[in-house]
Amino acid sequence: MIRAALCTALLALAGVPAAQKLDAEAQKLLASTFAQFDRSGDGRVTRAEFPGSDAQFAEIDADRDGSITLAEFTRSTAAQRLLASVAARTRPPRARVEYTDLAARRLKTALRWDRNGDGAVQRDEWPGADIAFRTLDLDGNGVLDGRDRKLAEANAPRADGEDPLRGFTQPLPDHETLLKRFDRDRDGALSVAEVASADLQRLFATFDRNRDGSLDANELQVLVGQVNAAVARRNAGTRGDIPSLPVIPFSTWDRDKDGRLANAEFEAREWFPRIDVDRDGFVTKEEIERARRALEGATFLQRFDLDGDGRVTFAEFAGPAEVFRRADRNGDGVVSRHDG
Repeated sequence: MIRAALCTALLALAGVPAAQKLDAEAQKLLASTFAQFDRSGDGRVTRAEFPGSDAQFAEIDADRDGSITLAEFTRSTAAQRLLASVAARTRPPRARVEYTDLAARRLKTALRWDRNGDGAVQRDEWPGADIAFRTLDLDGNGVLDGRDRKLAEANAPRADGEDPLRGFTQPLPDHETLLKRFDRDRDGALSVAEVASADLQRLFATFDRNRDGSLDANELQVLVGQVNAAVARRNAGTRGDIPSLPVIPFSTWDRDKDGRLANAEFEAREWFPRIDVDRDGFVTKEEIERARRALEGATFLQRFDLDGDGRVTFAEFAGPAEVFRRADRNGDGVVSRHDG
C-alpha cells in the first residue's frame, strides 16, 4: 500500500505542487518530518532549527521570510527527494546477477583478448586483475579457453532459477578450518566422501580444477571465496527499511593475512569505496565496523559512538566538519544525549 501511495505522491509532486493533492500517506510522512525540524512546535522552522545547509533552507523558504512552513516544505525539491528516497526503498530489489552467470558472460567475450589467435587467452594477454583471471580459469590450466566457457555455462543459474550456490545462506569458515574439520585422512585435501554437505558436494565438479577428485587448499580457498561472496550479495540490501552491510568474511578474503583487505581481495567491490573511509586503498576490520554502525544505527550515537562511552568525538565521526558542528548543538566539541 505504501509503495502505491508514494508513487501517487511523486506524480502529484511532479505535476501539481499543491499540498492538498498529495496522497495521504505522503502528507503524513512530510508532516512527521517537518515536526522533527520544528522543535519549538510553533508551526514554523527557523534557520537555527533546520539541520540542512543555508542553500537548502533558502530553496525551501519560498517567501524569504526567514522561516519555513509545512506548505513551503511540502512544495520543495527537498520534499520530492525525501519521497523519492522512501519510494526507492519500498520497491522490490533488482534481480541480482550471480557470479556463476557473470562468469559465463565474461568468458563468452574473453577471446577478444586472444592477440596471438591461438584460441585461448594467456595471462599476459589478459588486461584485467590477476584475481579475475584466476577466478575465470575454472579448469585451472593457466589459460581462458573453451573448457572454462563450458564449465561456466554448465554451472550458470538455470532458467528455472537453479543456482549451484543457492543452498548457502551463511558464509563458510575459511578453508583451513574446513580442512581441519573434514579432512579425515589428513592428506591436505577434501574428497567428496569426506564432505557431508550436499551443497558442497554439488560444487566439487566446478572447483576441482586439476580433476583429481578432491579439493586441495587452493581450490578450497577459491570455493570459500565465491560461496561467501554469493552469500554477501544476497545479504546486501535492506533489513526492513534500514540498509544493512553485506556479510564480509574478513579472514577468508584476507588472503595475504596482513590484517587488511586490498581492493583485489575484496569480493563485494561496490561496497569497497563506501567502507574505505581514509581512502588508503585498504579496508580494515575497524572500517567495516564503522560502516556497519553508520548504516544500521538508528541514532547519531548508535551510528558513530565507536568506543561506547556515550559520546561521539569528531575523530569517531570521520565526516564533514560542518555536519558534526550541526549535530553538536551545545558546542562542547562532542555529540552526546545533551545535544538532543
